[in-house]
Amino acid sequence: ITITGTPLMLNESLWSVGVSLIQACYASRGLAAVAAANINGTAFNLFSLVMMSMGNAVAILVGQQLGANDIPEAKATVRKLIVFAVGLNLVMGGLLVAASPLIPLIYNTEPAVRQLATQMLVISGVFLPFSSYVNCAYFTIRSGGRTFITFLFDCVYTWVVCLPAALFLCHYTTWPLPWIIVAVQVLDNVLKGVIAGGMLKSGLWAKNVVNS
Repeated sequence: ITITGTPLMLNESLWSVGVSLIQACYASRGLAAVAAANINGTAFNLFSLVMMSMGNAVAILVGQQLGANDIPEAKATVRKLIVFAVGLNLVMGGLLVAASPLIPLIYNTEPAVRQLATQMLVISGVFLPFSSYVNCAYFTIRSGGRTFITFLFDCVYTWVVCLPAALFLCHYTTWPLPWIIVAVQVLDNVLKGVIAGGMLKSGLWAKNVVNS
């Protein structure tokens, strides 16, 4: 339990710190960025509930099949659940994009903040299906007890790739903030999704933790 659980505990803690530091990089672009990020974060937490729920579903269903030593069925279940999750989050992402001009109107803030928040919401909605794929891949790999791999895949990747990119783009370029967010999202979800696809295809994750 200690060997398997420690990387997971460190991952959850250090990943959260890494994401907070990325948000701090965005906040360095001014008070409008801080306010817009808060609006985006609140709305995204609501629209990403399906994504998080599907990740938990993957962990439970696939973990059960791996524990029963039914490796082929576990692999088939992963494929079905990932397709289902990405499809659901295509819908949720589309709804978020559609609602992006309306959500900032709830807040009593300046037009510049509303405009920036709308742009952030559109970006979040567009990348939501990609985030869902990566999230399901994370829980799949974790279900097989490969917690050190998930530590590298999630936490180390955030600290080594995403955080330096956000830091550099925010402090050493004149790029508009929305373009910086797009670049970081591509690294965090699209590029990581490609890596996740290779890991899932390899079958390295399909391990019965009970018999190990």
